[in-house]
Amino acid sequence: MNNFKYVHLLVISFLLGTATQAAPTENASPFLNAIDLSPTYPKWQTFTITHQEWYVILGTYLQNKKGYRTANALSNKLIKRGYEVIVGESDFYDGLKEGLVVVMMGPFYSQRRASTKRNALKHIVRDAYIRQITYQGD
Repeated sequence: MNNFKYVHLLVISFLLGTATQAAPTENASPFLNAIDLSPTYPKWQTFTITHQEWYVILGTYLQNKKGYRTANALSNKLIKRGYEVIVGESDFYDGLKEGLVVVMMGPFYSQRRASTKRNALKHIVRDAYIRQITYQGD
């Protein structure tokens, strides 16, 4: 019964990302005691992956009070219609002019999917366009 409790704890801990904190008990089987739970992460794995993705740009506004207000109004309008939108600052995206508040949808992993979404939104946002950009993070 103790082995079952340990395996159950090990599975739950592993699923929660804390498997390295679990320690075998004295009553555990030799097999479970032989499992090495220590993490082995090479130092070269600490990098940020960035790649270009397609976005539907629904509106761009200056980063001022009026710009944020207008961007939020557009995003709220689209959210009420059931669309998921992003309101972000262009400074965090390569491929967009800096200093803007951007209302967009995405990412889409192909130009075709982004175009399809843009075409579906043309009746709401006439000036929508697609752009391939890279999110750089905070």
